[in-house]
Amino acid sequence: MEQTDSAANSVRVVTRRRAARVKVHLPVVVQSTFHTQGTLQNLSRTGCAIECGTYYHVGEQIVLVFALPISGELRIRAMVRWATVPLLGAEFCPGQKKEENMIGTYVASQLLGEDSSTSEKAPTQPPHQP
Repeated sequence: MEQTDSAANSVRVVTRRRAARVKVHLPVVVQSTFHTQGTLQNLSRTGCAIECGTYYHVGEQIVLVFALPISGELRIRAMVRWATVPLLGAEFCPGQKKEENMIGTYVASQLLGEDSSTSEKAPTQPPHQP
């Protein structure tokens, strides 16, 4: 985040994201030392926000299991970047090209309006837990 201070003492905040985000409402299982069910609130190629009602520590490694309407279930490793119950922000760990591509394709289709799937058509059951 960048802040500037003008002569009138007003502060302008500019947020710079590395990737475009889309709003979603998809069930997710958050796995760490325990498993929690939650809901993906937004999604990008590089991360997501999750409502789960459970506190995770910033820097904690987690695994997210969720299904995308156009490509099915996926598991992706992530790191908690911010946490304020009931929400947490996660950044996907590097080196997961297949999963990143699946998510990127879904996000792009939502941004371009090419996918007729909506969050209401997404699976209503949590993904399979191993």
